[in-house]
Amino acid sequence: MSRELPARARLAALTPRRRRALGARSRLLLEAVGRPVSRPALGALLSALEALDESELWLALAVLHAELPTPSQVRRLRRSRELDGGWGALDQLLEDAPRRRGERGAPVPVRVVSDVVLMDVTGLLPGDSVAPGLGAARQLARAWSREAGILPVAWGGSRRRLRELEDEERRAIGLAAPAGRLLGATETALVPHRAAYLLVGAVQLPRSAERIIALGESSANRSGSVGYGLGPLLRAEEHPPQKGEARFSWHLAAQRSLERLVVLGDGDTREYEGWRRMLSAVGRPGPELHGFALPADAAGVAGSITAPGSSAAWLALAGDAGAVLGLAGGRTAAAP
Repeated sequence: MSRELPARARLAALTPRRRRALGARSRLLLEAVGRPVSRPALGALLSALEALDESELWLALAVLHAELPTPSQVRRLRRSRELDGGWGALDQLLEDAPRRRGERGAPVPVRVVSDVVLMDVTGLLPGDSVAPGLGAARQLARAWSREAGILPVAWGGSRRRLRELEDEERRAIGLAAPAGRLLGATETALVPHRAAYLLVGAVQLPRSAERIIALGESSANRSGSVGYGLGPLLRAEEHPPQKGEARFSWHLAAQRSLERLVVLGDGDTREYEGWRRMLSAVGRPGPELHGFALPADAAGVAGSITAPGSSAAWLALAGDAGAVLGLAGGRTAAAP
């Protein structure tokens, strides 16, 4: 049975404000994937949904929902398109659409960002993480925050979307002050497309971990993380029970899907090498590992591998220093 009628019914049920937001986000999506933008935008969207590849389906979910999708959402959308074409995909997008709103009940603004490094520092914020290595992680984040084209971000919207940091959050972890906001509003949902995602610190909640997994598996973004050892798993007795291995497993699940992993310290590198070999049992290759010797003190970390413009760890993660660290702020496009 065609899903055209259910999709039309869902469209008819939208409030005028939500319909306008859907139209604006549809145009933003079409521009991001290089498809013709015509009026009405929903007609062009319906046509485009027939031909989008998996990374563009991930992008469609992120832009139209103003939240990064989970793996199950990507699978449902792909399956609906395979079974029922563009109408099936549109109906699934509308069925899965969140009902959450932004400030004053308005739809959440969305911005697609390209050619920029989104550095996720959520796990470094006060009270968020109990993972090992936070001192070294903060040193790295402080050094990288001074690089052109690197934007520190955190999870917002109940850990469903990426956003810019508040000024107080930047100050709390000692990040360099921006020379003026790159994007302009912490309420705006940031959607990376042909960009890079760098996880610094730990992810210990399933809601954000699932979205990082989908970003690593299905999006068109480069991705990587910094590793500080597997202490909460291998030495659980040293960590509070409610904050130990059960929560840290979500961090490893997120890291498993990323492209590269920079590990600080020879011992920690060996731990991650063993973990990566274990992934073959579930048919996962895991990330590329790049190990670096860890200096004796945290200040030495910043001095040895995060010199401005030539961070050895980030160069290993990014692959092409000229394409990533040479950026001058990135490109953005937005929908209200």
